Amino acid sequence: MPKFVGSHESLVIKIAEVNKQYSQAVTLLFAKLSCRFSYSNRMHVAIVTEGGEHPLEVDPMETTAEVKQNLEGLLSIPARRQILSCDQPDFFDFMTMEFLGVKENDRIVLTINSEENRYKIMVKISARVISLVVEEMDTVANLKNKIQENIGGLNGQQITLFYKDSKMRDNGRLFEYKLGMNSEIIAALEPVTHSSSAMMLASPKRLSFVVEAPPSLNSMRIPVEMVASSTVNDLRKLLLNKKHLPRDDYIFIHKQELMEDNQSLHWHGVKDGDTIDAFPGYVTQGD
Repeated sequence: MPKFVGSHESLVIKIAEVNKQYSQAVTLLFAKLSCRFSYSNRMHVAIVTEGGEHPLEVDPMETTAEVKQNLEGLLSIPARRQILSCDQPDFFDFMTMEFLGVKENDRIVLTINSEENRYKIMVKISARVISLVVEEMDTVANLKNKIQENIGGLNGQQITLFYKDSKMRDNGRLFEYKLGMNSEIIAALEPVTHSSSAMMLASPKRLSFVVEAPPSLNSMRIPVEMVASSTVNDLRKLLLNKKHLPRDDYIFIHKQELMEDNQSLHWHGVKDGDTIDAFPGYVTQGD
């Protein structure tokens, strides 16, 4: 049986001191927690966007950066593209709602930074690989439309996209999948359902544009109509076969950009009514 050293009175005093210290520690802990996580102080605000108003609960001690992260999940807008303001200059990320003077039922305006984040991705579909330039705010549905325009008709098949073995949702934005330059997406073709067959059986998109011959051919303007998925090589063959151009080497320029032989007209951004300039010459491997 344990033995206590000292008088009964001193033991009672020591126990009382320990209880007091424990009580003070618990009180301090709860004070700190309530300071940061006091849900009774949470406020209801409205986030105003071009699409309407969205209700949101915020804590006075939340920073602008934390609110932006919550809005990224709620509205599918990257936090780094968000600009928040409320009757004053833009909110800085480190500022808390309390510091900014945000109150119950305030309206916070959300605008999107217009600086686009574009990059090239690779899409594998059947035995083909196509490259597309996309923007991080594009939806998966937008991407499917770009693929269809690039390759033409799908003969009654619809596209399902996968990234890193995960199926991509039509209403999801590309930034949610953390795509980057040269990311690879797998496109699977499946039989189309009855409800969407009319859309997917549409004929391939055709373009009407003009090819302007070099000055040596009197700058002749040649009207051309081709499927948007046709490559620059296809354009060259068409012009040579119809004897619009003599059998020489040619390069093609669209909007002051050199066109790549193995890329499609759609990839180069050619639209109805555009002009493509043809010049005699060729590009060496080192260029």
